[in-house]
Amino acid sequence: MKDTYKEIVRSVPNSDCSFKYIGISRGVGLPAWERDRNVLLFVVSGKMKLTGGEAWARVLSEGQFMMIPKGEEWTGSALQDARLVIFLFNRVDTIWTSAKIRRLLEASEGKAVEAYPVLPVKKPLEMFLKLIGMYTEEKDIDRSFYASKDSELLSLLYAFYPPEELGVLFSPLLHTNLDFKSFVEANYLKVEGASELAELAGCSLVTLNRKFKEYYNDTAYQWIMKNKMVLIKKRLQTTNGSLAEIAKEFGFYSGSELNRFCQRQFGTTALKIRKQAIAKEKIKE
Repeated sequence: MKDTYKEIVRSVPNSDCSFKYIGISRGVGLPAWERDRNVLLFVVSGKMKLTGGEAWARVLSEGQFMMIPKGEEWTGSALQDARLVIFLFNRVDTIWTSAKIRRLLEASEGKAVEAYPVLPVKKPLEMFLKLIGMYTEEKDIDRSFYASKDSELLSLLYAFYPPEELGVLFSPLLHTNLDFKSFVEANYLKVEGASELAELAGCSLVTLNRKFKEYYNDTAYQWIMKNKMVLIKKRLQTTNGSLAEIAKEFGFYSGSELNRFCQRQFGTTALKIRKQAIAKEKIKE
């Protein structure tokens, strides 16, 4: 290659994922794409230097890859003529189940490793990348052909890489976007409202609402209220525990505060909901 840059893009239908197959000559830099998606960058041949401002720099040779989280400002230049496969994506929880994500989190917890690790391309993955390169150069292949390629790639990674390595590689995502649902479900009952949940998540309320819209198609406040209402009413209708104990369970300062919440949301007090449940139990007896 001589001062050339060639890029072929193939989007995965009905998703926010896409593959780029790139040929780049020595000394040429990668363009500054919009950093709105995560990047898995695989060096199929040649050598690349990737730099994240002054924070980090990595040299990737043939048969190596790394992940760069979205929002990261980074650049890349070819140290040798190179061919790359780049996978752009937002989420993996559509492919990996919550159980798999938790396994990666647990396996990588406490691992003292450098950020942005570089991993080797194992044989099954190498074959997949070569095929992606061949497919992208075939103009007559219908776009629908790529419908499952994102799933195939992430499944290969999960199958052939140790969970601790994969957990470290994806750690910037696993602790934010990828485990967002688990985070919400584990913490929404501990907070008074959306602002406090955003603070706990370490993000702005605007960012939190954007994530809720993406995952739940609802605002943070509306989702929290709906789910709290269902659980609180169900808990009050069981006759175990005092109102003060139930209030504490759901993050209220007192039984009186719980009563005011129920008055606003159900049009009646927590005490009346409890009395109605007790009355129904007596009728059954």
